Amino acid sequence: MKVIQEIKQLILNEVDIKQYISAMKSYNRDYRFSDSSRVYEKGLKDEEKINKLYDRLSDDDKISAGKWFKDNGNYDDGSQHSKGVKSWDIEKDGVDGFSGTYYRT
Repeated sequence: MKVIQEIKQLILNEVDIKQYISAMKSYNRDYRFSDSSRVYEKGLKDEEKINKLYDRLSDDDKISAGKWFKDNGNYDDGSQHSKGVKSWDIEKDGVDGFSGTYYRT
């Protein structure tokens, strides 16, 4: 089964959900607020990398990525965005509007 998954990923140019989650765990969402250009540039590159990884996930893995983001990758800061992510019904709404690092509410 693992071999079939690896062949499918190669043919479809897909990545594994584990790569996406690993990148998200080390992603600093606050880079936009940094006074350091080094921190800002790294954060911007990381965000672009994560969004590209997300784009290459299978449809099923995109749903899993959305669920992971909702449970682990969202700050509960009281903002409209965090409230929107909390109320996001992935099973019903799907992942339209989710870029991999941001959910458009």
